[in-house]
Amino acid sequence: MASKPVVLITGASEGVGRATASFLAERGFIVFGTSRNPSAVQALPGVDFVELDVRSQASVSRCIDTVLGRAGHVSALVANAGIQLHGSVEETSIEEAWSLFDTNFFGSARVIRELLPHMRERGSGRIIAISSTSGFCPQPFFAYYSASKHALEGLAESLRYEVMPFGIDVTILELGGFKTQILGSNEEFAAQKIGAYAPWRDRAQDLSHTYVTLQGADPIVVAEQVHRILTGKARGARHRAGRDVSFAFMAKRLLPSWWLERGRNKAHGIKNK
Repeated sequence: MASKPVVLITGASEGVGRATASFLAERGFIVFGTSRNPSAVQALPGVDFVELDVRSQASVSRCIDTVLGRAGHVSALVANAGIQLHGSVEETSIEEAWSLFDTNFFGSARVIRELLPHMRERGSGRIIAISSTSGFCPQPFFAYYSASKHALEGLAESLRYEVMPFGIDVTILELGGFKTQILGSNEEFAAQKIGAYAPWRDRAQDLSHTYVTLQGADPIVVAEQVHRILTGKARGARHRAGRDVSFAFMAKRLLPSWWLERGRNKAHGIKNK
């Protein structure tokens, strides 16, 4: 039976998940990272990679059984696995939207539900749901991605109250722009292209890539915030990582909606007809 804290991080093969796994392992945590193909993942000292496809309940069950078999318990879950989807609502098929939700929302829900009985019986546990600026401040042409993060935040906040009596803490961690593979191997595009949307859709995609590749912060910032949450140095239901997401949060909270809309429209070249 492991005596050190055991952390399971979904989507740990690259980006934020990988940086967090490495950071926690260096600080004495027993870390399990997940990947759909762990044999192809570059090894990380102190991190045990296990196979997981969050879209499959059978895969989720096998993963949790494997981790419990090796470590004896799970102290914390970092629900990080996610993908990005570009396209207007009209261009995006329901099947494409469903695939996105199956990873970003239902994928996290499957892992959380599988771990809850174990944490409840132990009388302790931490769950960190990784969200983003889009979770509270949607952007045009990322509607379904924003919706998936809205849904995840709603689930996590409701869950927080439900499991408090069992010593389980649930936290939402909203991320700004970080240099990760969310715009790369985890980036998808709506298959149908409607020419009428092209000028603004393409502009939104360009802004997104600039935001991440040129202005994105080091994922270590996220790892540090996760560590603060896991060690009890950051308490409460919601936290943020990145200066840009903190700015967006304050702007959303303090500024009138028409002002925010004007700024977003200007950035994307959108005008009322």
